[in-house]
Amino acid sequence: MDWNEVESDWGDITFLRSATNAVLGVPVGYAGTRDALRAKAAALGARIPEDAMLLMGAGQFRRPVMLEVEGLDPSTRGVWAPGGVAYTRLLPAPWGELKKLVKETESMATAKYGRRPDGVWVWYLTCRICSAQRSFETLILAHYGTRR
Repeated sequence: MDWNEVESDWGDITFLRSATNAVLGVPVGYAGTRDALRAKAAALGARIPEDAMLLMGAGQFRRPVMLEVEGLDPSTRGVWAPGGVAYTRLLPAPWGELKKLVKETESMATAKYGRRPDGVWVWYLTCRICSAQRSFETLILAHYGTRR
C-alpha cells in the first residue's frame, strides 16, 4: 500500500494503549513499552497483525504508545478503536527533523479536512540501528475521528 499523502479508513482498527516516559520530548524506555504491549496482547489473546502499526504520540514527559491488535473487544481496558480516517505521509525523518515534519503534516491535513486533526501519531518504520541505511523512514499520521 502506498502511504504517502493518502487517507486510510480506521473503522476496523484496534489498538492496545500504553505510554513511555520522555525527557524533554525524547522517549525513554520505548523498547520496554513495546515489549510490554506485545506481552499484554498475548495475555489477552489478541493477534498482532504482520507489520502492525506501533504508533507514538506527542508529549514532553510522557508519550502515548499504541500497538495495533486484532480480536479484542474495544470496551476492554487499555483498548482503543478510534474509527474515522488517518491522513498519512511517508517521509525521511532524520534526527532533528521530526518536529518540523509533524507540524508540516498537521498543516497539510488541516488544509485538506478543514480542521486540526484529533491526534497526530508517528510510526518509526526503521530501528535506530538501521535508520540511516533506510533513510530514516517514518510514517506520520493525522487522525480524524468519526466526526467530520
